[in-house]
Amino acid sequence: MPPMDFLRIHLIFVDELAEIMVVALPPLLPQGHLHAYPAISGTIKGSEEFEQFLTQLNIDGYLVTSGDALRSPFTITVTIYAASPQQIVETLKSQITRIRDVERRILEGGEIDPSSERLAFPVDLKVCATAVESLKGRNRVQAWFSGTDR
Repeated sequence: MPPMDFLRIHLIFVDELAEIMVVALPPLLPQGHLHAYPAISGTIKGSEEFEQFLTQLNIDGYLVTSGDALRSPFTITVTIYAASPQQIVETLKSQITRIRDVERRILEGGEIDPSSERLAFPVDLKVCATAVESLKGRNRVQAWFSGTDR
């Protein structure tokens, strides 16, 4: 498997962990190459189904991407952080709990520390399965949403 040819999934949190839109991303190809792989997407409901989905797809980390789109040539850096499906879900649940606690303190007229002022649930997250080839992983995602692989 060529470097970076592994399953990557873009998660969009529509309603925190209650509703998550999933988009299986096409393979990363060398600069200048176009791909003809359609996006595969669906919706997951709830943290339990979310963890089952991540486990079924062998998700083993999340991605942080940075780059400079205004510079030529365009540069991009992808950093992969190892994390199990359970770690990903538990971290997101913990974030929700912290946010609810801050909201409660604000509504009750309490004080919050400066770091809590910037606390927010993520809008999206990219996860990956580094041991699963991109196209095989996309087939697994498609099978999950068609109900044949649960």
